[in-house]
Amino acid sequence: MGLIVSTVIAWYEVSAIIDNPWVWKYSTPFSHLMNMQILSKNDISQLDYFVYATKYQPTFPLIMKICGLYLLVLIGY
Repeated sequence: MGLIVSTVIAWYEVSAIIDNPWVWKYSTPFSHLMNMQILSKNDISQLDYFVYATKYQPTFPLIMKICGLYLLVLIGY
């Protein structure tokens, strides 16, 4: 449950990347990896949203990582 809630909150927080086109060059490595030129908000990869969140608002992505690791440990156990 914590993973789902933190994912939704992180996704909401990172919607700020849409309003900041000057950070697209530095915060969208997955889009650049696919050789895409970002001209509009629709060109941004979904993974790049979480890269932006990790750089600028790391609280909820960190909670996502902790919950994900916890689930992996439970699955492995």
